[in-house]
Amino acid sequence: MITLKDIEQLGEEIKEIQQEISNETETIEHCVKPLMVLLNYRKPTEIKYQYPCFTLRGQSEKVDIALMHNGNPIVLVECKQIKKILTTDDILQMKRYFDNQPRVKLAILTNGIEYMFFMDLENINLMDSKPFNTFNIFIPKTGLGLVLSLYNNDEFSFERIRKLAEKDVILKKVIKVIKDDMVNPSIDYIKRTIQ
Repeated sequence: MITLKDIEQLGEEIKEIQQEISNETETIEHCVKPLMVLLNYRKPTEIKYQYPCFTLRGQSEKVDIALMHNGNPIVLVECKQIKKILTTDDILQMKRYFDNQPRVKLAILTNGIEYMFFMDLENINLMDSKPFNTFNIFIPKTGLGLVLSLYNNDEFSFERIRKLAEKDVILKKVIKVIKDDMVNPSIDYIKRTIQ
């Protein structure tokens, strides 16, 4: 099982070498691949690099990493260069890959430091435009090891990940409503608060 200490140690190792990493391939090799190893994806049958997702204008579009189960991709991972800030264009690229792989239910977009986790919570087989979870390898939060353990090759459970994602999305919506009511309280909110 991956622990918070494992993640902190990986974050420290990446901090030490991040200035030396100059391209996407090095980001994959020195930042993303070590996390995949911590999650127990080691064999060629479990992790595929440059996995073809679909063909566009006669050219195969490939995602950087596909995590495999029983010969099928279960998670797609798109990596960007470590110094690149992840943008809407990067999310749209990840969405193209995800939407063209109906068996895939999870996607991860990363620059080796920031990780964004996506699912199809809103529409089946269509990746959501917003991640259900994010983390920064340099600032791991308590509980991250437990969450990442759900992705462990030996214990992978799409159902548990989906339940966690659904709860997280609902919690974010509730928090937003509460914050909105505190900033611009509605008449109903004021009445409830006074009573």
